[in-house]
Amino acid sequence: RQQQAILDNIPNIAWLKNRGGKYVAVNDPFNRAFDLGPEDLVGKNDYDIYPPEIAVKYEKDFREVMASGKRTYFEESVADQEGKVQHVEKILTPIFNEKGVAIGIIGIVHDITGRKEIEAKLQHECTHDIMTGLYNRAFFDEELERFAHGRMFPMSIVMADINDLKTVNDTLGHEAGDSLILLAARIILGAFRTEDIVARIGGDEFAVLLPATDKNVAEEAVRRIMRCPEIINGQVSIAFGIASAENKEQVAEALKRSDERMYRDKSAQKES
Repeated sequence: RQQQAILDNIPNIAWLKNRGGKYVAVNDPFNRAFDLGPEDLVGKNDYDIYPPEIAVKYEKDFREVMASGKRTYFEESVADQEGKVQHVEKILTPIFNEKGVAIGIIGIVHDITGRKEIEAKLQHECTHDIMTGLYNRAFFDEELERFAHGRMFPMSIVMADINDLKTVNDTLGHEAGDSLILLAARIILGAFRTEDIVARIGGDEFAVLLPATDKNVAEEAVRRIMRCPEIINGQVSIAFGIASAENKEQVAEALKRSDERMYRDKSAQKES
């Protein structure tokens, strides 16, 4: 009764297990979560309640805490009956007898979905450009460094720059300029693979990292862009520069060459 009274004063899902891993007591939130009464849960183990793959994990968590004798925190994601994902933190605390021997565990589950959603939002904002939704310069630089120290060679780099954005801003206003940036971002993103890193690295500048990709594949992606209707009909004009690195020693030079080639293409388009 004392054990049950303690659990009933915990507002979150809570339970008590004995050293054999069987439920000795559960509180009302636990009962409601499973739509079962205490009599249907007490005396059962995880295999009686959960699907086998989940029961295996929960038994492992239980054994780990019993062996260590330390309070342990676990984070996991669970889906309710409607398929909505809930993020929870599970805290398992060992209970000891007067001789200091672990005789069971009290478990409590907290809903941390809100916290996880905020963390995901902050993570997205740290790595993405707010206007276009593409990756930002900081993330591009991080991935360039990561790829340079990996085994993703050859690696190609594509630099891109919107032509005449300043003129559009000055004559038609920044709203028109923003629309042009969004259009260019959509076109560029659509030409590359999901594993490629497409980033906006400046006001009118974009950069793409293509891991494990030679220059020919990168050139074909740019050709697809140049054949798209928005380019052909003059809605937007974009200059490109492409270079590849065969190893990490060539990465800095490839970055420099792709930038130089982009500016040469920009000048050539102005003269044509």
